[in-house]
Amino acid sequence: DGVEDVAKTWWKPDKDDVRGPIGMALTREQGVDGLYVASKGKVTLLQDADADGTADKSTVVVTGWKKIFRAVDAVGVALDKDNNLYFGRGCANFADAYQLNKQGKAEYDVNAEYGTVIKVSPDRKTRQIMATGVRFSVAIAINRHGDVFFTDQEGDTWTKGNHLDELNVLLPGRRHY
Repeated sequence: DGVEDVAKTWWKPDKDDVRGPIGMALTREQGVDGLYVASKGKVTLLQDADADGTADKSTVVVTGWKKIFRAVDAVGVALDKDNNLYFGRGCANFADAYQLNKQGKAEYDVNAEYGTVIKVSPDRKTRQIMATGVRFSVAIAINRHGDVFFTDQEGDTWTKGNHLDELNVLLPGRRHY
C-alpha cells in the first residue's frame, strides 16, 4: 500500500560514532548488506554481517584529514560499478568559501582536500581529488553509464534560499569547478 509496515532501528552506535551524517550509499559487498555514511571526520561502512536485519559491524573506511566546523566536513557518498567510493569534503570556511583576502582575491588552496569531491580506490587505501572549488557536495550520484554527478550547495539555502546552488557532472580532464 506504499506505507511502511514496521519501523525499527537498523543501527545504534555505542558512542558518538557518527556525527553530522550527510550522505549515505547502500551497498552489498560479498553478500553482506551495508551502508556507507559520510560524517564528521570519516566515512564509515555499517554492515549487517549476520543478516538479521540490523547492522552489527562499523568500519571506518576513510579518515585522516583535518576536521572543519563542529558537525560537518564529509558529505555525499556514491559507489561506481568498480567499487570506487566517491565522497565530498566541505570547504574550509562555509561563511567564506573562497577565503577572500582584504583585496578580494581568493586564497584557498586548490590542492587541498577542502571543497572537493574525492575518489577512493576499491581497497580504500588511495584517495584522489577529482573536483575542487566545491563548497559542499551534499549529494553525489553515479548513473548507469558511470557519469558522476554532484551538487554544490553554494550558500545560505536555509534562510533566504540561494539561486547559486549547482548540479555538476564530473568531466574527464576538468578538475576545478
